[in-house]
Amino acid sequence: IQEAGLTVPKAAVECGIPRSTAYKFSDQWNVSDGTVLPGSKPRTGISRPKKLFAEHTEFLI
Repeated sequence: IQEAGLTVPKAAVECGIPRSTAYKFSDQWNVSDGTVLPGSKPRTGISRPKKLFAEHTEFLI
C-alpha cells in the first residue's frame, strides 16, 4: 500500500488476502507510525495446556 500507492482494497486483491485483513494491517501500520510490521504482535506467553503426557509416550513406545 505504502510503496505502490495502492488503495487498501486493490492491495488486498493483489496480495490475495481478505479486504478486512488488509484494513487491519493498514491500521496497525498507521498506529505504530510505520515502526512495526503489520501482524507482528509479540506473543503473550500464554500456552495451551498439554494434551499428551508421559503416560501417552510410554503407551506409544
